Amino acid sequence: MAAAPSLTSRIVGRARRELGPDLAIRLDRERWRRDARGLREAAPRVPERGTALIVSHSDFVYSLKLESMIAAALRLAGYRPLVLTLPNERWARSYFEAAGIRDFVTPVDDVPAELLAEADAVAAAALAGRPGVQQLKSLEYRGAYVGQQAISTLSRTFERGRISFDDADARAALERLLPEALRATIAADLLLDRVQPDIVVFNEKGYAGYGSIYDLALARGANVIQFVAAGIHTRDALLFKRYTAETRRIHPSSLSSPSWGEAQAAEWTPARDAALDAEFAVRYGSTEKHPDAGLQEGKELKSADAVRQQLGLDPAKPTAILFSHVLWDANLFYGEDLFADQETWLVETVKAACANPSANWVVKLHPANMYKARAGELNDEVAIREAVGELPPHVKLLRPETDINTYSLFAIADAAITIRGTIGMELPCFGVPVLTAGTGRYSGLGFTVDSATREEYLGRLAHIHEQPRLDAATTLLARRHAYALFRLRPFTFTSYRASFADAAHLAHPLSHNLRLVRRSAAAIEAAPDLRELGDWLADPTQLDYLAVVDERAGGGEPA
Repeated sequence: MAAAPSLTSRIVGRARRELGPDLAIRLDRERWRRDARGLREAAPRVPERGTALIVSHSDFVYSLKLESMIAAALRLAGYRPLVLTLPNERWARSYFEAAGIRDFVTPVDDVPAELLAEADAVAAAALAGRPGVQQLKSLEYRGAYVGQQAISTLSRTFERGRISFDDADARAALERLLPEALRATIAADLLLDRVQPDIVVFNEKGYAGYGSIYDLALARGANVIQFVAAGIHTRDALLFKRYTAETRRIHPSSLSSPSWGEAQAAEWTPARDAALDAEFAVRYGSTEKHPDAGLQEGKELKSADAVRQQLGLDPAKPTAILFSHVLWDANLFYGEDLFADQETWLVETVKAACANPSANWVVKLHPANMYKARAGELNDEVAIREAVGELPPHVKLLRPETDINTYSLFAIADAAITIRGTIGMELPCFGVPVLTAGTGRYSGLGFTVDSATREEYLGRLAHIHEQPRLDAATTLLARRHAYALFRLRPFTFTSYRASFADAAHLAHPLSHNLRLVRRSAAAIEAAPDLRELGDWLADPTQLDYLAVVDERAGGGEPA
């Protein structure tokens, strides 16, 4: 029988539900301070061997705690954690201090006047002649991708898949943002001069402001590491990727060349095959998991016939499914696109679908729109309506609030389309060909249908009804890739347990949280997950974290 929750747990749980955010956070912070005593008191197992700069850029409690766990692993491995945080954050420093972090730095605000003038001159030159998006996207300054970061920030600010600088508001915002991004790059350079970190750890790298520090640190020879959520398949795991000249434009949820080589060379056993199938069951099942963009709450697994009937698909035709991205999200960080932006890709693909009635077409809007977008008509729908108009009967639009579980679409898909979405490495595991519209984390590995030009891509859409299914060898290649990425790449923490609210409550500041499992100094010092992570972070030769495989535990399951 499970133990009854403590009085403190009941109070905190009620605070999350009923009390104001500030009081809820104060109660949570006090519990964190009590539980994190071991993090404060644990002794490093080796002498100090350098400084680890952790770039923290929010007051989101869950992020602060994750960064505290990473800092603990680094401190046990002999590094002095130094946290970069914004001076106006309300909660960050107190949460970090409760976890034993004593050293902080804020962005440099005393940039010499001559350097500010330099940044403004570069901005003025870049803005002269009214550059287009693609021209601005290529702008680098001191080795940092400031143009790309500025466009990403504008896209997210306006929540648009297409940014036109002919628009007065967008132009005005760019004229404010670009000089700020260039000044922030100089400030980051000065900060690195002062701190001289041996390791730099960060989560988000793509937006103007903080975005430059990682490129600059890499140029200085620092050991630079990005971490991201491991996705919908587990709640206590992160992905860690070394940020290098090779990986700086590659999605952190990917396999490096050495990792892909290992995945192809490893024996493919029935146990691994079964483990991958179980992985898909978890990813699209109803178990508690991270509320990633693949939200499936309240959705039903339906038979292929039921899905076809619900969507009005002709069973005599093959079915192609277009998996749309969140048009204004950060996907442009990680590859080269065939189209100028994601909105152009979407409308041109829908136009091609309308022109090809030999197939059923399903335009599946991204499920993250359920919580990222405003209520009512979505950006995707507006773009399609304005560019295409009314859709013909053979093209169906599937909104994010559909009751159809995405996994149900696997059984009706004869082909799929994406730029570089996760679906491009999932569907090939079931023999379904996926056409890509850009490079990315898995293009060119042999199991997707990649195009070098827009014309080649659109030509393939015109004949998508003739696209054959993948053969057994190609399907196995995709499954090897998915197994390594989904089962071996995640680093699973055992020193904490995370919890997540449902999609309707994601706006609450404690919608994501974690609770320490190991709390004493001795337990933290002996924690195998913190030891393993600290060792990996300190080793600059490993581009990807890959779990150790115990072949004795059933043919290749992570130990």
